[in-house]
Amino acid sequence: MIILLAMLPLGWVNANQLGTTFTINSKYLNEERKIVVSLPSNYEDEPFYNFPVLYLTDASSQLDHTASMIHYLSDGISPMIVVGIFTPDRWNELKPYTQEKQPNLKAENLRKFIVEEVKGFINKNYRTLDYSIFAGHSLGGSFAVNAYIKNAKDFDVFFALAPNFAMGNEVMFERLPDAFLQKKQPKVYFQFEGITPFTTPINSFARLNTMLLKYPHLNATHQVQLFEDEDHMTIPHIGLYKGLTEIYKDWFLYIPSIMENKSVLKTHFEGLSKRIGYQVNPTEFYFRDLIGAMISMDYIDTAAYAAEMARETYPKSHFSYVLLADVAHAKSDAIKEAKWLKKAIALSAHDTARQGEYQKRLASL
Repeated sequence: MIILLAMLPLGWVNANQLGTTFTINSKYLNEERKIVVSLPSNYEDEPFYNFPVLYLTDASSQLDHTASMIHYLSDGISPMIVVGIFTPDRWNELKPYTQEKQPNLKAENLRKFIVEEVKGFINKNYRTLDYSIFAGHSLGGSFAVNAYIKNAKDFDVFFALAPNFAMGNEVMFERLPDAFLQKKQPKVYFQFEGITPFTTPINSFARLNTMLLKYPHLNATHQVQLFEDEDHMTIPHIGLYKGLTEIYKDWFLYIPSIMENKSVLKTHFEGLSKRIGYQVNPTEFYFRDLIGAMISMDYIDTAAYAAEMARETYPKSHFSYVLLADVAHAKSDAIKEAKWLKKAIALSAHDTARQGEYQKRLASL
């Protein structure tokens, strides 16, 4: 059972004000548990765009900086949905093993809750891509390592941010080799702090690096990183930033590149899709900004190329046909402008304000 608690505006504030809070009645936890769903700014305005999802533990301390950073970076990385899971009993729920190297049932139930119930709810109620990321810090980082060990297929990327490998008497080192041999391998980031009074982070960094030398097939997917200038409390922000900007490297396509060669618009996103692992499309906002700029600079052929690509990408969006109308207007082709405006009017019945604008523009031709 899902209960909507509150609809709150996005903002640069604390976790309870970053999105929509839900309570899920979990069969695995045998209780109700809160999650917060934080949406990118273009979610409501782009009804045909689907988004990757980042899930993270410790929503009360990790959601605010994570969601704010991701939404701020949404032109430089993919816009994405961020889901924070509240873990109030974090010591008992996030430690994956006891000191006797036995699995912690509470942690396993939390993992099942996230993988089956939380992901199921998000995929049912939001426009998601088949691409998900999991992140956890400290105890949550240990939880993330164990989630990867349990089933590498559950997420496409795992971020273990300052994980404690001493947890469970270092049993995760014993379990990782089996995980490294799983057929489908996600991207995995093991990230450690360099500023620490403890030996565990640096020793774990060295031991993991040595382990991975035996698995060269993981060179392209697994990274063990030591951030020498970061401490335990800065690593979740810096580590996640570094990892996400690497995954989405070269996401932003500069307009001058398209001015030189219009076909770059298509090949750029085809290249991103192949490298990242899912179909990457320009957002409608990007098409609108790009085509407006091309028309203003008198690159009409390039604008026409981009507008046709927008229609191919979003054939049911009224914006696509308005862009085609804008190009026709730039070419002084009133017949085609009217044709595309009529199509935009037909597709914008759900948005009476926009539809009214299109009708006025058509009447003025």
